[in-house]
Amino acid sequence: MKEINDQDLERYLNAATKQARAKAKAAGTSVVYEENGKMVREFADGRKTQVIYDEHGHRTEVEYAGN
Repeated sequence: MKEINDQDLERYLNAATKQARAKAKAAGTSVVYEENGKMVREFADGRKTQVIYDEHGHRTEVEYAGN
């Protein structure tokens, strides 16, 4: 198997991420990822919420402005 360098790996990962987001949007589903140290759910319509789990494992979501 051929080794890939860090630059190529980064490029492949970015392309895979872009493709996964496009497929999720086309299917009308959301994607979840980390941004600025926070868990973010992005909906097909572009809305974003921050996903927060408390100490008991209960999840809440609040509007996320990217701060």
